[in-house]
Amino acid sequence: MSPIPPPFTSPERFSCAGKTFLLGEYAVLAGAPAWVATVGPRFELQTGTGTSLKKLFHPESPAGKFITNSALGGLTGEFHDPWAGQGGLGASTAQFILIFRAALGPNRSWKEVFNAYRKVTEHESLPPSGADLVAQWAGGIVRFTPSSLLLEQLHGSGKLDWNRFLFFSATGQPSRKVPTHLHLAKLQSFPVTHSQLINELRTVLKEAEIAFEAGDHPVFGSLLTRYGDLLAESELEIPATAEDRAVLGPLPGVIGIKGTGALQADGILLMIDPAKADRARIIAEARARNLVLISDGLQNHEGLK
Repeated sequence: MSPIPPPFTSPERFSCAGKTFLLGEYAVLAGAPAWVATVGPRFELQTGTGTSLKKLFHPESPAGKFITNSALGGLTGEFHDPWAGQGGLGASTAQFILIFRAALGPNRSWKEVFNAYRKVTEHESLPPSGADLVAQWAGGIVRFTPSSLLLEQLHGSGKLDWNRFLFFSATGQPSRKVPTHLHLAKLQSFPVTHSQLINELRTVLKEAEIAFEAGDHPVFGSLLTRYGDLLAESELEIPATAEDRAVLGPLPGVIGIKGTGALQADGILLMIDPAKADRARIIAEARARNLVLISDGLQNHEGLK
């Protein structure tokens, strides 16, 4: 990565989308592919106004560490989190992306921001995969394989109908958010202690790739459910998510359902058969459980801008 240029002095505004995992949670920590979709609303950073960057983010967060390491603490900015800190949609990675862009300027690649992110998190007991960071930087719907640094854009492939997906945030449910960094700290030896689970998840991911290439919606939906079930069987699902899946999964036309993020706690992802599903009923049932509709169909959201 090139040296950091002189710090930004004139006010600028940058933004990036939020994110949700479709498939790949936990397995990505062992280098397997992660399927990640970007979602709105967007996170924003306004530089040259507001508070000191040193006080803007927690000093132990990836963005906070980058600010300290890059001697940016004397500069000012305002960070807008549309979820007001409730979490689950990529705020921490958005902070890092936007500070990185503000500090290093345009024309940087996703590999540069990924490498910088991995550098500031390398001393954690189980470093995050960075798959969400790459997706939010690049935009769209991506499949990212950290073991080979392969980034694939999926939205424009025409192989799956992304309008068949509904994504709900669980931020409306009290105490639902699981802080990812604290959760990962408890999984220090995860790739070793959960090797059988990782192998099973890898199998599902391979089958999902085959179903994707074939445009097989029923099979892809069943694999979403299977992925969530495997995590649940390994106690990687909070009770509230299990309850959400038990209520929403049996609704007519739902062909796939899983939780997203750490312990599947961030939200609920559904895949439907539009010929059989009543979207209005599904949305109403989810709303009754304090789930917030984020995406009625997955969109090709722009990445960093």
